[in-house]
Amino acid sequence: MTLYAVTGVGVGEARQRERRRSATPNYCPMSALTLSDRFARPRARKIANIAALSLVMPLTILHAQMSSPRALTGRGTGGVHAQVSEPKGDFNQNTGNGGGIGVSLQWGLDRQSIANWRLDAGFLTYGNETRRIPLAGTGGLVKLDLRTSNNIVSVVTGPQLQFGNGPVSPYVSALGGFSVFWTQSSVEGTQNDNSPFASTTNSDDASVAYGGAVGTYIRVYNGDRPVRIDLGARFLRHDDVKYLNDKLVREAFENNRDPIPLRGRADFMTYYLGVNVVLY
Repeated sequence: MTLYAVTGVGVGEARQRERRRSATPNYCPMSALTLSDRFARPRARKIANIAALSLVMPLTILHAQMSSPRALTGRGTGGVHAQVSEPKGDFNQNTGNGGGIGVSLQWGLDRQSIANWRLDAGFLTYGNETRRIPLAGTGGLVKLDLRTSNNIVSVVTGPQLQFGNGPVSPYVSALGGFSVFWTQSSVEGTQNDNSPFASTTNSDDASVAYGGAVGTYIRVYNGDRPVRIDLGARFLRHDDVKYLNDKLVREAFENNRDPIPLRGRADFMTYYLGVNVVLY
């Protein structure tokens, strides 16, 4: 008994079906497929799926990183602060408090930014005096302002250890670098809006500076770039440096001679308050 008889399909009709199937371009009877042909199409689909996944996964990860919020402390932060200085030791006997501004940068050495590297640069004026003097040859009819300022610029750097990344994060740092002490006098007209037409550096000296700082970051804004208050105190020691003070400048002015600088140790505390922003 033939297959046509069992299925109930006529011989003529079955042959016509076979002819139509044979005329189809990609038609191939299952009996004509080899074992490798039967597995070729599933393997190709698997390879295509893997290739598509390898393209989609990096894009998905990148999108997640871009859309996720930044960490509280990034690997790089920076800030600006106002500062007040308090002299210590012999420097306290010869000078008074000062004031100025400073900037700081921090680089995280680990993913949580617990260990950091800090860079501080600051400017201080610890004495500033103005005297009204007559312009020579005018019989006292023309007055000038003689301004003298005692200044310090410090640049120090070192490791900083931060205790946590919460809303309040204390830190300590060890710092080393240099400071420049100088006194400058300038002459300007009484109505020149602080535009001197002559100036002289009366004394200047540089010294190695070293010390440390303690402080606290207080988070005040949670955005793409978190903002924190930076409140702290820094101590710097200078073993041997020459400098002037207001008394020495006044004596030189009254005796019409060059001022004679002091030389010795100059240590001071700096108390600062500012803002710190995550840069990246």
